Amino acid sequence: MRAPHFSLLIWLVVIPIMLGCSNGSDPIAPSADNDRDGITAVQPPGLNDDGRSLLMTFEAVADFETQEITLAPLRTSAMHFDIRPLLTSPWFCPAGNCLKIQFIEFDPQAGYFKIRATLVNPTTIVAHDVRGIVYDNASNNHEMINPDDYTDLWAPVGYDTVYPFRSFAKNDPERAIHALSSHSELYEFQFDPLPPKWAFFYAVDCSWPSNCEEVYEISNQEQVGQIYTTHACTKLSLDVMHHSGPAHVSEVKLDTTEMLGYETDMMYNLDDEKWEALIIEEDLALSAGMYDVLITAYSPGVEIQLYDYFNIDVLPGNESEKVSGTIFDLTTSEGIPLSMMTTSDGDNLYVEEADYCGFWTSDEIPDGSRVFSLTKPGYYTEHLLSVVQTENMIIEKYLNPSFLEEPVMPTVEVNPPDVDLMVGIANITGIIQNLDCEFDQVGVYVHQGQEYLMDVDDFSGSFDHDIILAYGTNEVMVRGTNAAGTVMSEKFLIDYFPDWNFRVTLTWDTPTDMDLHMWEPGLTQHCYWIPLTSSHLVLDNDIIPGYGPENITPLTDALPEGVYPIAVDYYSGYEIVTCVVTLRLNVGTPSETMIQFDHQLTVPDYMEYPVQNTTETWWRVADLVMNDAGVMTWQEADTSLILWE
Repeated sequence: MRAPHFSLLIWLVVIPIMLGCSNGSDPIAPSADNDRDGITAVQPPGLNDDGRSLLMTFEAVADFETQEITLAPLRTSAMHFDIRPLLTSPWFCPAGNCLKIQFIEFDPQAGYFKIRATLVNPTTIVAHDVRGIVYDNASNNHEMINPDDYTDLWAPVGYDTVYPFRSFAKNDPERAIHALSSHSELYEFQFDPLPPKWAFFYAVDCSWPSNCEEVYEISNQEQVGQIYTTHACTKLSLDVMHHSGPAHVSEVKLDTTEMLGYETDMMYNLDDEKWEALIIEEDLALSAGMYDVLITAYSPGVEIQLYDYFNIDVLPGNESEKVSGTIFDLTTSEGIPLSMMTTSDGDNLYVEEADYCGFWTSDEIPDGSRVFSLTKPGYYTEHLLSVVQTENMIIEKYLNPSFLEEPVMPTVEVNPPDVDLMVGIANITGIIQNLDCEFDQVGVYVHQGQEYLMDVDDFSGSFDHDIILAYGTNEVMVRGTNAAGTVMSEKFLIDYFPDWNFRVTLTWDTPTDMDLHMWEPGLTQHCYWIPLTSSHLVLDNDIIPGYGPENITPLTDALPEGVYPIAVDYYSGYEIVTCVVTLRLNVGTPSETMIQFDHQLTVPDYMEYPVQNTTETWWRVADLVMNDAGVMTWQEADTSLILWE
């Protein structure tokens, strides 16, 4: 981890008379005169014919009470030039304002301040690449929060770090400070509480008579995906701007040795004009926390580099959000980079982009029945129905590559629902165009903030679907999702106030034949698709095949006390099916409750009996219990009961 970088500006700096890049002589090596606390500026290695010159090193004292900054030279040598007379001489600066420093904002309690430094060149000498470098102060937590970049020039011997700087004349093609020109820079600082006066060291640095061939700016660092204590799958990208164009940046490296044990080379993406690195590691043993990864950019044939940082947060390997998943390629079994997950609650869309291993995560998806639409251009879209609970859940899905043309946004048209309040059903019809599922096209409807699947005609895009109304004001919407994006329909409001007090609803995610069953107390009678009614219960629909819903509702409020077992049978089909059962109990009373369960069934059996435990064919969902006060509750399935036809 790097020590914080700091700086107060005093800028101090510069009016140049210095040697540097292209004058053919060696850069000036500062003397050790006036060493303070063992901090000695030295000539960086390798700067023989080209390089930079150190103009002056200073100790700066910032007085936070008077808001004044004073400078004291730390070292001198034969070639060092004290610029203060130039900045104060009536001959060079008759107005006395060649260097003007102002406090713009100052909030000691918040640990923040901002200053502006304005520099005027009163001479005929042109200097290039003028910058101030802050060093030392590793014992304090102070940081310049808007550095141009970082450099290791003039680092003390054995002090393994780089320093932040701000440059003048950025708008000049050669970063030149011309005669009589004026340049200003804003500097922002964040710090811990400080004494009334605070001292730090900095160096003024520039090149002359022309600018150095070096990278100018590293910016726009971006990380897609995460690094965990146990594994990594992330893409790092950044911009490197050189004053002579991108061809003058020869390579960019990341010092990832602290995390990965090796350096990482970045590659230039010509299409996006960015430097990129993809990091995929399976077996890591890191400590969680913030890691500062040094970025080094090189120019051809020059030993001088510029630097910056990636601040990477390494998360605990066992840390997961409320819902997470991985989207795989069916043919390669590898994760699909930057694939998308989309779900909704009617009012909000929840969209997550997967990382470069196909992994996505979210902590925002609300509880309830959700359809997870998994998409990526070049693949068929898949929809997965599941119930989100408060505990963490993991979703894995494989997408099959497609040969479809570039996807276009779906269109959704929904007609006003046809409502039958006698039976509590709203029939919705309409058209969803441009869906891109591999086989049967699938639409999604949203009812009371819960999502469910419905069949869409493969050719016309039309749909015709019954929605079982809930007690109260029902909100109904439709969404269409494909690899290009998602479109939501308008919201329809339907009032429904029935006299029944509970309803059991079954929906599922594959066009198969699933059957909802419910037994009366004592297993004396049985409500399912044949017959549709028992003495006290009724099944409204037997969907063959489809996605549901199938509903069992009481015929009377005068229900016998006792246990009402619920089960789901996989009657016929060829797929693994995810079923969702929704219990709405004590509807319209202060004890009203909604509970949802989901489960996968894998083997059809054409309704074989008896039923006792959950198997590959039967799912024992739960038991409803009517107590002597007329209040309906639920309990886990009593598997001691043997259920017959």
